[in-house]
Amino acid sequence: MFIMSESFLERGWHSYAVQMAITHAFHNQRQGSIVVIIKDGLSLDRLPNEIKNIWWCIEHFRWPEDDNSDEYILSKLSSILRPD
Repeated sequence: MFIMSESFLERGWHSYAVQMAITHAFHNQRQGSIVVIIKDGLSLDRLPNEIKNIWWCIEHFRWPEDDNSDEYILSKLSSILRPD
């Protein structure tokens, strides 16, 4: 699971972490296990190319900008991690 935010991208090591997760997921045939949460209104254009290249097979959603987002986030994660 990655929370893509301005600070995550600014740290610079995101490319290595993303590449390792992708390699592990594809090696184990678990591409759908990669979850990306987009925070801070980050534009999709700013996402690492490694994520954009596999966008079609990963789970993703935007972090709500309101302060009462805990319930929404837990609901989204529950539906992703425990599909019906």
